[in-house]
Amino acid sequence: FWLTPARANLIITDQKGIRRDLPSFVASRPTEMVDEWVWVGADKQLFCRLLVFPDEEKARPVKKDQKTRVQGSRHDVQVGRKKMAKGNKGRKRIQTSPQHRRLKGALVLLTNAPASRLSAQQARTLLRLRWQIELIWKLWKPYGKVDCWRSEKGMRILCEVLSLIHI
Repeated sequence: FWLTPARANLIITDQKGIRRDLPSFVASRPTEMVDEWVWVGADKQLFCRLLVFPDEEKARPVKKDQKTRVQGSRHDVQVGRKKMAKGNKGRKRIQTSPQHRRLKGALVLLTNAPASRLSAQQARTLLRLRWQIELIWKLWKPYGKVDCWRSEKGMRILCEVLSLIHI
């Protein structure tokens, strides 16, 4: 099974056979989470599961008990370097495509795993933990020697991996 974030310029064909680009497909669906099987691609189509999570910043309630920064606080002090211009001046910013802006911050995932094996919430959590998993493998390769096994038996290899976790 695989799980990947979707690119904003994808062509989506739904179960009814209607073809749309990804931002207009997301806009045509309700504002809550979308979990459905679709065909992805213009020429060569791939049947996969599309998961759309709305923008988390808009869905998250604003806490009223948060303290606001008092006027005159020193939040812009930088030690050891010149003071940068306030606002967005002087900062490098990544330009987002118009299709990506039309998604309005929604998290869009593609997977071929059925809902019985991977729920939508598990898919989102797994994608968030992906970087931590990559860091673990990066450590295991040189120190745990996980790319060279002492045995060819599957159960012995599993024991070696599990022994690395407990170290």
